[in-house]
Amino acid sequence: MEQTRVDKLEARVRELKKTVQRLRDLEEIRGVRFHYHSTLNSGKFANCFDRCAEDVICQWGIEIPAQYGRKTVQETSARVMASGIAPSIRQFIHAHLIDLKGDTASATSYMEACPIQFGKSVTVASRWDDKYAKIDGQWWLKHQVLDFAYQVRLDEGWAQEDRVINPFETLDIKSNKPKN
Repeated sequence: MEQTRVDKLEARVRELKKTVQRLRDLEEIRGVRFHYHSTLNSGKFANCFDRCAEDVICQWGIEIPAQYGRKTVQETSARVMASGIAPSIRQFIHAHLIDLKGDTASATSYMEACPIQFGKSVTVASRWDDKYAKIDGQWWLKHQVLDFAYQVRLDEGWAQEDRVINPFETLDIKSNKPKN
């Protein structure tokens, strides 16, 4: 049976609706990642994890063990920020590549950051590997892994063998007290 012009138009409208929904989903996922950095950059630390799922898993590397659940992530982040380890931080995200598969997605983005740690300027280059899920019609961050290419004091640069300084080498993250 030959398709009528109306049938073809209806098929095209269905296809366009799928395309528009995909574009909306991609932009909402980007918004989840950008929300974290924009709240952090503006000093609204308490709101950084608003777009994380209740059962989010965050792996930030260095000496912070994997964090399970939004509440734990918020508490750990609050301790880190209260420690004074990074009283000023700016993070810049680029090349956010998303692989969307229905109601789940994985993504990679690259970050350059400029924190001040213990009174010293630091430069950071790293990669975020994320997993997202669409829950009740909204996208949420489910899992994030931070992988450092380098994190070094600006006055020392990254042309050295140990290119990831550990800001926790003198600070206990659990107690926010100096290590002995």
